[in-house]
Amino acid sequence: MDLELFEPERGWLARQPSMNPWDGGCQAVLRQMERWIGDYSRRYCETTVDPTANGYGRYLCRLWSCWSYHWRMAAESAGNRTVDGRHVAERLVSGQGFSGKGDLGGDVLHDTVLAQALLLGERQAIAHFEDAYRAVLLKQMRRVSPAVADDPQTWPRFLDKLLVGCPDPPGKIARYQGRSGLRHWLGTVARCFAVDMLRELRSATPPTEEYRPTDALAPALDETAMSRECLELWQGILRKAVGSLRAEQRLLLCLVFEQGLPGKQVAQVLRIHPGTVSRQRQAAEDALREEVERISEERGRRESYQDCLRELLHGPERMSFAQLLIEALRETKGDVRA
Repeated sequence: MDLELFEPERGWLARQPSMNPWDGGCQAVLRQMERWIGDYSRRYCETTVDPTANGYGRYLCRLWSCWSYHWRMAAESAGNRTVDGRHVAERLVSGQGFSGKGDLGGDVLHDTVLAQALLLGERQAIAHFEDAYRAVLLKQMRRVSPAVADDPQTWPRFLDKLLVGCPDPPGKIARYQGRSGLRHWLGTVARCFAVDMLRELRSATPPTEEYRPTDALAPALDETAMSRECLELWQGILRKAVGSLRAEQRLLLCLVFEQGLPGKQVAQVLRIHPGTVSRQRQAAEDALREEVERISEERGRRESYQDCLRELLHGPERMSFAQLLIEALRETKGDVRA
């Protein structure tokens, strides 16, 4: 693998400090990641993971995906000026990123190595994970349903879904990319899992009390961190989906959702009969929904997008689908009349 790992990023990476000459810079990055993998794996693996170990390449690829993402974010936030990767790494270790308020919720480099150890079935890593996260995640599930959190089968089933999954795809932990701290990401996964369990429970037994999803999923007041990965996933897919609509459909959605115009004014702007506005709006929304489904199927990540949409609609900083759509419309506003 060696230097081939960095070729896809060469366009922007070669311009960064300490990356010239290219081969020397890449070797320095490899050595740094080797140190991280060794230091972090020593805590969770029976033997320290080094370049001779089975599975080392998987650790390396996953760690580079995390570091390079934040490095590039740092460069973009600095106006595409050069940024030293060592400075980026120092911030990541301290739990600080380069978007929003900067709080990642933990050392994402450490969390990425731990996630890979879990995926590979390292027994010490799994034992550490249960000690560190079981109570926290069951508490998250309890906010959805005490019955789900108290069910003795909930935790074993959650672990199985998270770590084992099926032969294809693997457990959900394989989706963790280190864009936010593992604790925040796991909160999303735990709440979505609890919703699925509650739906299963309610389908098997008659309801005994009123259930309101938005209340059940509401977090504690001090829990303000939303999964960055979820927001990025949905912003990306909606931008692409909105951009694929016809110009008149994008304009109609922009007038309705972003500008909040009533039907009569929308009809005046579009020069159509007021009686056709609702029908054309429905057609535009149907086209958008179909395009979202097509893109998610195309990328093979439909379940991931569905999980993230539920988190965005009901999670710590709840957003309406309309808000997400408005952001996508603003991103494509220059193409509305194209």
